[in-house]
Amino acid sequence: MVGAELARERRNELTGRLAAHFSRWEPVQQAGKYIDGLMSDLPDKNCWSLAQHAGDVSPDKMQRLLERAAWDQPAAMRTVRDFAVGNLADPGGLTVLVLDESGQVKQGERTAGVKPQYVGCVGRVTNAINFVNATYSTARGHALTGSRLWVPEEHLADPATRDMMGLPDDLQAATKPQLGAQMLAEMLDAGIKVPWVAADEVYGQDPGLRELCEERGAGYVLGVACSFRLTLPSGARMRADKALKKVPARAWTITSCGAGSKGDRRYAWAWVAARDRRRHLLIRRNLHDPARLDYFWCFVPEAARSACRSWPRSAAAGGPSRKTTNSGRTSSATTTPRSACTPRSCGT
Repeated sequence: MVGAELARERRNELTGRLAAHFSRWEPVQQAGKYIDGLMSDLPDKNCWSLAQHAGDVSPDKMQRLLERAAWDQPAAMRTVRDFAVGNLADPGGLTVLVLDESGQVKQGERTAGVKPQYVGCVGRVTNAINFVNATYSTARGHALTGSRLWVPEEHLADPATRDMMGLPDDLQAATKPQLGAQMLAEMLDAGIKVPWVAADEVYGQDPGLRELCEERGAGYVLGVACSFRLTLPSGARMRADKALKKVPARAWTITSCGAGSKGDRRYAWAWVAARDRRRHLLIRRNLHDPARLDYFWCFVPEAARSACRSWPRSAAAGGPSRKTTNSGRTSSATTTPRSACTPRSCGT
């Protein structure tokens, strides 16, 4: 009962903050019902199921809220971000901003960003949209604090497609790492401390994201390909998989990167020093299949202490992001209905 009462208090607090971004009270009330639906145990969350959960006779009110109601979506997203960070911040513990993507399968061709593309949550290429998400993760929990719709460049280059999908004239093409960098920069500009950033190989290969982290003092553990090249302290430059061969057997350490859906996730870890003492290559080896290897390029800011102990958990921090965006078959499209580009078309 105590937990339920606290949840109601937090829900009312969030709804009260969001009210400032709406021009009328009725959409505020509907937004509260929408939040309640997202927090529920509904197995499938769409306008129909959310409307039924709210006691509405049809999905019209939910659809109107997401498509046509007058409210400041960017400001509302910042409010949700600040609310989440304020309740999850853990100054004395490990704090990681996880950049990851999540998709949503679509049936039509009018939704902004829709095209045949790989979607991780279904494991194949299908007609879908993809979002880049920023998940704020601490020992106290994790929450989605930012989301950007990825729009293929060919959609932006064709005036007819832009008009059909309702893409704003000023929307510029951006890669997924660039969208992640935008959300990171916004959080840092807002005064939110981001000690560590974690992401997979899609983001680790982007030098712009790495440079932003380094310039703003955020450490990172970013996945990279086996072909990633580093410079060793000796001055020799080589691929990550070639550097692996220089790691002696005694250098491997078995440790956990946290609990997963199948129990404790234990791996063998090794790190390779680079010529720059603030940068290292972290290697993860699967204990059950030693041939399965993952590589991470790491940067440790001057202010960081005992950073090496944080790397395994940082490298595995994508788990909270996927849980946040895929729970109950609800993708980030549900939590950010209009996306960053506010398309007119919301068809499926």
